[in-house]
Order: sequence, then C-alpha cells, then structure tokens
Amino acid sequence: MIVGLGNPGPEYARSPHNVGFRVAGALVDRWQLPKAKKKFAGELTEGRTGPGGPRVAVLRPQTYMNESGRSVGPARGSFKLDLDRIVGFFTDDAVYHNIPLDPILGRDNIRDTIAMFLGMADKVWFETLHIVADGPLVMTERIDHFPKDGRDIALPVMGAFEVNGDGKITAWRDYFDMNQFTNQMNG
Repeated sequence: MIVGLGNPGPEYARSPHNVGFRVAGALVDRWQLPKAKKKFAGELTEGRTGPGGPRVAVLRPQTYMNESGRSVGPARGSFKLDLDRIVGFFTDDAVYHNIPLDPILGRDNIRDTIAMFLGMADKVWFETLHIVADGPLVMTERIDHFPKDGRDIALPVMGAFEVNGDGKITAWRDYFDMNQFTNQMNG
C-alpha cells in the first residue's frame, strides 16, 4: 500500500504539503490503475503495477494531514500488511533508535521491536502533524496512538529517518518523553 499524504481541497492542490498527493497520482497514471473509489476516508485505487506485476493499492487520505491516521490506520488493517514487508524497507544494517532507549541494530531486531510495539495495543496508528524531507533526511512530528482497553495512549513523537539512494531506511530515530508514555500505560 502506498499512501500519498496531502490536504484535500483545490486551495491546497499546488501546496508543498500536497507533494504526496502528486506522487501518488503520478504512480496511478504510470501503472494505469482504475479510477479511485471513496474508501477509508480517502481515495483508494487498486490494481497491478503492470501485466503480471505485483498488486498495489494507492491511498490518498481525504483528511487533513494531521488526521491522516484516521484513513491510513483502517486501510493498513484492512490490507493486513505483513510486518516482514514493512521492514523490507530497511537496510540489513539499519539502526532504529527509540530515544531514550538503547538503539536496535539490524533489520531482524527492528522487526522484533516493531512487533513488540504492535502487540502492546489493540492497534497502533500514527497521526502525522508535520513531515518534511531534505535530501536523504525525512523528519516527522506526529502523535503515536496505542488504543488499549478502551483508552487511547497518545504519545507525541519527533522522528527522523535517513534514506539511502535505493529508498531504503538506514536509520530511524524517534524522540519522545518516556515518563509520559509510562504514566499513560500505567494510568
């Protein structure tokens, strides 16, 4: 599943925030995917990347960027995206550093760590407030949501991703307040 983030409405069409919409649209055109349908609070199209090519879904959430998790979370759950496929976007020697915790080294260890986080809650979704990219660096300001037992544990996070020339993640750093997370988990 490919998600192109942006803000809905013609007034945002040429905004720098809507580069995700434009990239998603270019991929839909390149792969000659069918017209999008309204689904998951967004515009979703599905098909193949070419004759005999892999199946792909392209989603353009029709929420504002800071509410994109309302669209992406249910879509991800519906497509039952495989964790191994997700961690396939990491290099073998990638580093995941959840600061203030110790860094996690290597794709397999990152997979195990993400699986542990996913297992802590009924589901996990990310509310992206801001995203910016400059060369190989992508930074996100977001709120990570961990709904559990009828409560929403909401953790403000600042994330930084380093991406190599092949588009794979070589480093992922998340900065958050551990006390805030622990207090919500225990509350």
